[in-house]
Amino acid sequence: MQDEGGNEQQKIEALEQCLEQTCQGLNKVYAFNQELLEQQMQRFNSERMSMLEQIESLTFKLAESEKSKQHVEAKVNAFRQQTLALECELEQARHVASQRENEIQKHMSLAEKYKAKLNQLECELHKKDTEMENVEERLQAKKIKAKKWKELYRGQMQE
Repeated sequence: MQDEGGNEQQKIEALEQCLEQTCQGLNKVYAFNQELLEQQMQRFNSERMSMLEQIESLTFKLAESEKSKQHVEAKVNAFRQQTLALECELEQARHVASQRENEIQKHMSLAEKYKAKLNQLECELHKKDTEMENVEERLQAKKIKAKKWKELYRGQMQE
């Protein structure tokens, strides 16, 4: 029985030693896995922080782009409004210019009529001047003739 008890004791010791080695192996595996997990967590946290910084940077850039886009859109809208206002002013100026051109044409037409009338009146005046000169010449000739007759008549009266 002692042999059996010694065998069993050896089996127990062998099992305890196996158990101890298994525990040590498990502890090493656990420690290794724990260290590996910590490294992976550190890398994950590092990547997470990097991504969060990138997200923050991109969010800021997006906000700036949106502001810039809104600013450009506001400028575009302002330029559109100015363009519409200028087109309206241009159309009004064209209308005014057209009216003035029509008025100028009317005035030029009237001026042509007046010029023609003036030419006609100048011709008539020239004609009247010529007639008047002729009348004055005849009157002068008659005065001379009358003077001669008067002198002749006085001469006969004194005789």
